[in-house]
Amino acid sequence: CRCKLVPENYKGENLDKPLVKGDKKSKWKPTMTLKEAESFSKSSKVRTTLFHGTTEIRKNSITNRGFILEPKKNGRMWGDGVYLSYQSEQASEWARLTMLRDWSKVKSKSTTLNIKANVKNPLIINSGEGFPKHWTEQFMNARAKGYSGERGTYYTNIAKKEGYDSIIVKMPRKINESYDDWLIRTGGDQLVVFNAKNIVAIS
Repeated sequence: CRCKLVPENYKGENLDKPLVKGDKKSKWKPTMTLKEAESFSKSSKVRTTLFHGTTEIRKNSITNRGFILEPKKNGRMWGDGVYLSYQSEQASEWARLTMLRDWSKVKSKSTTLNIKANVKNPLIINSGEGFPKHWTEQFMNARAKGYSGERGTYYTNIAKKEGYDSIIVKMPRKINESYDDWLIRTGGDQLVVFNAKNIVAIS
């Protein structure tokens, strides 16, 4: 889980647009019941349950306080955001690999969170084709002018400017390739959500 713990006094924020007079306000909270989570994501472009691999220690923090993205020196491949898997098997594998990469987590067990996302305008890309061509051109021009930041962060900023709130990364499946072989080879489809408060854990 590439995130850091949220301060104790973090209250979250209202994700909904201003409601008409008389409507009950719906506030974000890090954990919801399945019924609440389904209501939270009822207008989302991604309605399915998603999965986030992490450790028991971080799970407790996320479900109790939520999480925010930690600034990284190295950019994420598909941009800056919360990475969610469509396949529970892959989320479990990510959790296992996270523990192997960080010896400080060896005393914590790996686990998987069930997640609902509230995304309204995801960019859908094919992993084999990558980001839109004009984004790559903008990035190369920025590099030529001295931009020294990470590619993923630059693409995330472009995506936000163009009105996207997330990225769906589709992993193509080869002809006659089994599901297991596809999952092992590609890691499965992913959803990258830019705003962590657009997702909730299901209790």
